[in-house]
Amino acid sequence: MGDTITHKGGTALESFVEENGTHKFISIGSYSKDGKFIDNQQRISLNAKSESRLLEKNDLVMVLNDKTKTGDIIGSTILIDSSDSYIYNQRSERIITNKELLSPLYAWFLLNSPKQRKNVFSVSQGGTQIYVNFPAVKSLKIHLPALPEQEKIAAFLTAVDQRAEQLQRKKTLLQSYKKACMQRLFSNAECGMMSDEFQHDETPTSATEPIHHSKLSTQHSLRFRQDNGEPYSDWEEKKLGRLRHSLKKKEFRRMTSPKKVQPSASDTVNSTQSTLRQSQQSSSTTLPANELVMSRANDVIIPASGETHIDIATASCVIDEGIALGGDLNIIRSNVNGVFLAYYLNNAMKHKIAGLAQGSSVIHLYASQLKDLKLQVPTKGEQTKIANFLSSIDTKIEQVTHQLTQT
Repeated sequence: MGDTITHKGGTALESFVEENGTHKFISIGSYSKDGKFIDNQQRISLNAKSESRLLEKNDLVMVLNDKTKTGDIIGSTILIDSSDSYIYNQRSERIITNKELLSPLYAWFLLNSPKQRKNVFSVSQGGTQIYVNFPAVKSLKIHLPALPEQEKIAAFLTAVDQRAEQLQRKKTLLQSYKKACMQRLFSNAECGMMSDEFQHDETPTSATEPIHHSKLSTQHSLRFRQDNGEPYSDWEEKKLGRLRHSLKKKEFRRMTSPKKVQPSASDTVNSTQSTLRQSQQSSSTTLPANELVMSRANDVIIPASGETHIDIATASCVIDEGIALGGDLNIIRSNVNGVFLAYYLNNAMKHKIAGLAQGSSVIHLYASQLKDLKLQVPTKGEQTKIANFLSSIDTKIEQVTHQLTQT
């Protein structure tokens, strides 16, 4: 690589950082894992010493130190997007490419590629905090295509990055929208909070869309209407024990053969999913069905033990019938819409359930602790509309997540 670049090390400039500085200050905390600049709001002004570390557009600057032994950011490289805007500190190296041989944008993708970052890590030194000397980095061999091909590769990868960023923004917006909707749907629960981030029209577009209410006795700020346009009745307070009964389950061995078996739902109840389908399970057993507890459609399961209080407070609705349920589960089997109940428990009641769990190294949650949990339950019709509405948002999030993995 040394044949295609010139370089210059940083110097200690921390003492010149000031609130009203004119330039962005690149220090070890400014590097993301993927070579993006993190603006930590540190600013510095030009002076006799800092002026020598002023960066120009299309310069590259690489971090040479990492405060972890795993080297998460060692070798991370930022591409400077404008001249006279950035000054770099010690433990960073300015890299200027010979633009007749090496495209700066192509170099940025190359230096931040997993293979090149692994190569940089291989020449690093240190223990709990690692560092790399730039001469060792400069000596690493790279294979370069001709400049026109570099530019085409860089343009293609830029388009992929832009697409991924768009999808990530869409996913984040959907997640925020879902969170705000749940906060307002469940806003009268003990842990439900109203969010100022979400606003909704007073008039619904259809009976399947929630509407904003400010004067409901239950204080839910989002409600659905019946198909005829009439409002549903207020939610009723009920104890979980009045809705459910618990089943004692038998443990079973996990087998590798998939023949004549039913998958186990117990592997994924600690996930963030509110619904589980048979196709999502992978564990299996060869025990006959009459020795197992098999799921019924609409069952809601909550772990009976786990590592942390908050993780154990996770409910999932089992959509499919005939899944073998593991022995370490609480099963809620009721006439309440299971998808609605899982969303409700995972959001409005999550911290309440976590507070019921006991233990330190291993956390336990018993059916006897859950039975007195007070819930607010809407009518069956509104349960279904809430479940369908939130499930549709989750489906969109899953679709965007799949698109991200394919990008």
